[in-house]
Amino acid sequence: MQINLEQLNTKFRRTGDISKTDILAFADNNFSSIDLATGNEVFYVSRPTARWLLHSLKHEQLTLRQASRAMYLKNEFTNYGNTKSWSENPVVIDINTCTIEDGVVRLYAVALSDNPKAVSLPIRILGE
Repeated sequence: MQINLEQLNTKFRRTGDISKTDILAFADNNFSSIDLATGNEVFYVSRPTARWLLHSLKHEQLTLRQASRAMYLKNEFTNYGNTKSWSENPVVIDINTCTIEDGVVRLYAVALSDNPKAVSLPIRILGE
């Protein structure tokens, strides 16, 4: 499958602003559990929520390799939720700089997924 990298990066470029309060409200409203194996907090992330985070937070553009991985994970999330693609590494969001420090590929995959159900993702929020 051919990936139009420019189109993909443009689709979720940052278009809005978000505040520390918004990120903390997301955390309060979407908390699911604690991953006992890693101690990471786990949050429910739906397709609209992933899109909101990508549009609102600063993040790097995907490389071709990352885009390929995002498309693979998109298919996994669409077909199986995150049961076959659980990551012990959390998405990392810095609330002081409003930046996605790590995990942008997983957020792209959820944002592109055809599965209307939220998936559980470990997320570490820095600066709380």
